[in-house]
Amino acid sequence: MTFRARLVLAVVVALLILQPLVVLGERGVGALLDGTLESVLTGAQVGTLFANSIFLALLTTLFACLLALPAIWVLGLFSVRGEGFFTALLAVPLIIPPHIHTIAWTRVLGDKGWLSVWLSEQGLDVNVRLPLASGEGLLAHIYPGPAWVMAAAFFPLVALPVIMTLRRMDRDGWDALRLFMPGRRALVARALAEAAPAFAAGLVAVFALSLMTYPVVSLLDTPVLVQKVHFVFSQVDQSAGALLALPLVVIGVLAVLILARLEGSLMAGLSGTLRPRERAGGLPMAVLLVALVLGAGLPLGSLLREAGPLALGAGVDNYQSVFARTQEAFRDTGLLLLVAMPVMLILALAGGRLMARGKVGVIDALAALPFALPPVAVGVALLLNVSAMDAGEAAWASVLAGILAGLCAGGSVRERLLIAGSAALAGFLLQEVLGASGLARGLFVEGPVLPVLGWLALYLPLAARLLRFAFLRVDQDAVDAARLMGASSFARFRLAEWPHVRGTLAAVALLTLILCMTELSATLLLLRPGWQFLQVRIFNMVHYQSAGEVAALCVLVLLATLLPLLVVRLAFREKRS
Repeated sequence: MTFRARLVLAVVVALLILQPLVVLGERGVGALLDGTLESVLTGAQVGTLFANSIFLALLTTLFACLLALPAIWVLGLFSVRGEGFFTALLAVPLIIPPHIHTIAWTRVLGDKGWLSVWLSEQGLDVNVRLPLASGEGLLAHIYPGPAWVMAAAFFPLVALPVIMTLRRMDRDGWDALRLFMPGRRALVARALAEAAPAFAAGLVAVFALSLMTYPVVSLLDTPVLVQKVHFVFSQVDQSAGALLALPLVVIGVLAVLILARLEGSLMAGLSGTLRPRERAGGLPMAVLLVALVLGAGLPLGSLLREAGPLALGAGVDNYQSVFARTQEAFRDTGLLLLVAMPVMLILALAGGRLMARGKVGVIDALAALPFALPPVAVGVALLLNVSAMDAGEAAWASVLAGILAGLCAGGSVRERLLIAGSAALAGFLLQEVLGASGLARGLFVEGPVLPVLGWLALYLPLAARLLRFAFLRVDQDAVDAARLMGASSFARFRLAEWPHVRGTLAAVALLTLILCMTELSATLLLLRPGWQFLQVRIFNMVHYQSAGEVAALCVLVLLATLLPLLVVRLAFREKRS
């Protein structure tokens, strides 16, 4: 990678990711030194909350594994009629935001859920909010309801990578192994060897996400650490919240490191050609349908049941009444996404191309830091940074962030020092211009930019890493031939690289659009007065609106989220393999 490319990458990482985290860290140290943390922690029962969080994450991972195994068995090892359709259904739980999963399951197993009412009539009291037992024993710290809800939302993260890996198992090695281990033993042994990295990556991702997900535990009143962190951040003291979140940050960093180690094996397993598989029988298909019903069908059906029928003729239904009150939220959500997506894709495309050209040191690991933080911490870091910029106190943070990014940008010692100095100077000048001109307040405090920055900080590193793998598969001989013919950098990209990355870019666009549309934890803090966001509106409506209208709005939001997926599916159906 050239010096200029590393410099650009360092500046983006410094300003977008490192600088807010530097400001957050400074405030956290200040809280530790002035005694604020001690007053916040008094009576907070941090140890109990952390233990509850770990038990909840472990139970969520176990439930996600149990939900994923039937789908892995059927879709990974057998050939299924309508395979693309069933695979798409398996991805549906990821499109449903966790808080909508929670709302749906409370309609099933909540205080007045239809299944809870029926079980109560049979003498069984089941409530999605309650622990396994009351009192101070171990069972009082285990909450199966929130664990099941999060498992239903996240289990495709375990199932889908393993299924894709099993479909592409090396056919020669498979056939050779079956000569020595006939029957199901060969199937199990080969499948375990091939799918182990993908399975481990999925389990780690589910474990980390269940620790960081705030909306589920908030709606179900589950006493875990992330709920306390969010309360301290938003209601008590942001500096103390930074230190209170430290145990979650440590676990998040470990999860990111594990996923980085598994990344190479995972991407290798996802490449290759499809392997012929035997046709699935009646039992596997029945097992698959049960898993899909539990993961997506049951909560979706409960939402539709609660929302009621659509009045196509005369009369007003829940859909029409709630849409009339939330039209502004639909409009503002569309405007925010219209601002965020072009910036997201342009930066991801440029970043992926730069990272594919050569070694970038550990700057890509720095860019992945938001993955290790609760989203609420990322939101608070951006808020603190904007406040410091508006007060003209962020110049030191921009200088320090530029130095850190430059020193981690790869290359010789001289090049790293030059990049560090240049990135620090660029950040300093930008902070001075924004603070002196008042643009910081106009852009971040009063405009729509702050939620967009939060989405970029959370999801841009993921998008860039996915596109990096696409650029790594580009035929370098074609690129070199275009260079020898005198083609410009843009011409080389258009002729030699674009045909290989446009499909991945479409998939990344769809993925990041869904992630941005369904994000809630950081957006709750970053959304400015005068702006509305659909997920925030749903989260707030739970407390004061009728259950039917909340369910109807959830269904409308899910349809709006699925619409881009259907458009991309129709646009690329002739290229499907």
